[in-house]
Amino acid sequence: QNEEVVIEADKSYTASYVLAGLGFLPVMAIVAFVLRNIMNKKTKEIDTEYEGYFDDGEIKKENPITPVARPPLPTPTKTDPKWEFPRNKLRLQTLLGQGNFG
Repeated sequence: QNEEVVIEADKSYTASYVLAGLGFLPVMAIVAFVLRNIMNKKTKEIDTEYEGYFDDGEIKKENPITPVARPPLPTPTKTDPKWEFPRNKLRLQTLLGQGNFG
């Protein structure tokens, strides 16, 4: 009646592969970052090496504000007397400038 239950573990090592992959990614990112910094330093050294060969003349700067050409305003035409109203016949109900906003 003393039976032992034996459970055998499956040796697939899936967790080990996942952890190894997750550990490998940061290492590769650090290596890529270091290599990029080394390459950038080399290009900066090359740029400064030949710096003395170029003329240090004055750089001509253009004005960043350029005027915009506007079309000319239309010339006023002669007024049509049919649409004109005589000023002496104009009567205002209230005094201008004495309203809510003025």
